[in-house]
Amino acid sequence: MAYISYVLTLLFFFGISLINGYFSKPHRGEDGIALGMMLQVVVIGFTICSLILTLSIWWKGGFDWVSPQGRTRNILVGIGWLCMVVAIFDSSFFESGWYHDLPDFFRLLIKRIGQIWMPLLVFASCFFLLNTELKARVSPYFYKTPMAIAFGLAALMVLGILFGWARRQIEHKIAVREARQEEIRKYGGDRSWYFKTSMDFINAHNDTTITRLLSYAVMDRDRDRDKGENDEIRKAAVAKIKSYEHWETNLIRILESKDIGDIFNAYGFLEANTLEHPKEFIIPIKNSITYVTTVSNESIKNPDNFFLGSTNIGALCQILEAQFKSNAADFRSNMVNLQQVLDIPPAKRSDKKYAQGFDEILQKSRLVVKNWLEAN
Repeated sequence: MAYISYVLTLLFFFGISLINGYFSKPHRGEDGIALGMMLQVVVIGFTICSLILTLSIWWKGGFDWVSPQGRTRNILVGIGWLCMVVAIFDSSFFESGWYHDLPDFFRLLIKRIGQIWMPLLVFASCFFLLNTELKARVSPYFYKTPMAIAFGLAALMVLGILFGWARRQIEHKIAVREARQEEIRKYGGDRSWYFKTSMDFINAHNDTTITRLLSYAVMDRDRDRDKGENDEIRKAAVAKIKSYEHWETNLIRILESKDIGDIFNAYGFLEANTLEHPKEFIIPIKNSITYVTTVSNESIKNPDNFFLGSTNIGALCQILEAQFKSNAADFRSNMVNLQQVLDIPPAKRSDKKYAQGFDEILQKSRLVVKNWLEAN
């Protein structure tokens, strides 16, 4: 049994060497899967057979020279075997990389020690320890020295692996701490992923238009839910928009774009921000009301159309009241047309949930338009 385990361990070691050489080139697909399965077989086989070989030598008293005390001897032999297996596998496959900071020569030397020289020293020593007659005819140094050197090298390599692991953990913690400090410096504290990505987008935005910035400038104002982050995002977006020399020209273009989503954002922006040249916006807003009226008409008549919720009529009325009070007459005919459309009985919606939501939006829109017309 001892000789069989010796031969099998040697064969598995050769298998490790062959696969290690083959793995030096990248493999994909079926070749990669086959190599992965072979690797598992070789690793398990080498581990089991080397353990059986170690136990066979121990049973024959081949390790009696290690220590006169049985418990100490068993512990040292067990640690030596474990270190050898870990060192071989790390050098051949796993490559913890603890020695990558060393010069090329030393890196290659350490890798070859784990792949070739250390296993060969162990096999040479085991050859004498298994053969009692041969062992008796040679000097003890023939089997003691190779085994001691191999186990010593294995122990040093395992210490290197542990050192490398500890160093990576420390480096990771330092990197996390530095990233945290950078985050605090950049964002002012512990922030959500959405806040960070939003602020990064706003700060890096270099488009010639403000269209995409508007969606950040009209974010929800629920401070209890977003912990005030939306306020900061909104303020940053507004500041970025107003940093554009021709931001009002951009806004006029958006109001005339006939894109209900962009018009929704433009209304939201105008509701919260005062214009520098409001007179230039009279015609664009009139045109936008005409388009909003068309969208509202289609949404009311089509039971599958819910774009009425994207018209932002409430914000429109707030804009007209706050910034265009003196120009109310210019918008009255447009608002009357909008009111007439909103007064059309809506098509029946099959989904009760959506029907209720649509009806709530419609009633609110009717009310704000009615109030504006009565006040102006």
